Amino acid sequence: MNDKTKAINDYSDTISNNMTKAYAISVVLQAAIENDCEPTKPHLVNTIWAISDLLGEAEQAEERILEIELGHKRGEKPQPAGEGVDASPRVKVA
Repeated sequence: MNDKTKAINDYSDTISNNMTKAYAISVVLQAAIENDCEPTKPHLVNTIWAISDLLGEAEQAEERILEIELGHKRGEKPQPAGEGVDASPRVKVA
């Protein structure tokens, strides 16, 4: 597996994992509301922040995939994925 494919797979995994986590959190919240276990305002705020963070990281991973693909098409060296979404150097897109 080349660097480009590995990086894209790593970022795709981040997208998939974060979307699954965000969905699971929303299902738990919905179940609590439907079962008359009204969450408190702090619970709602924390839940919204958690979902927002997960979706934001997924969006960043998607952007990195596009940067890798565009860079590869333009003849630039693909950037490998790092430990986290922000750990990878960005590819210049002119």
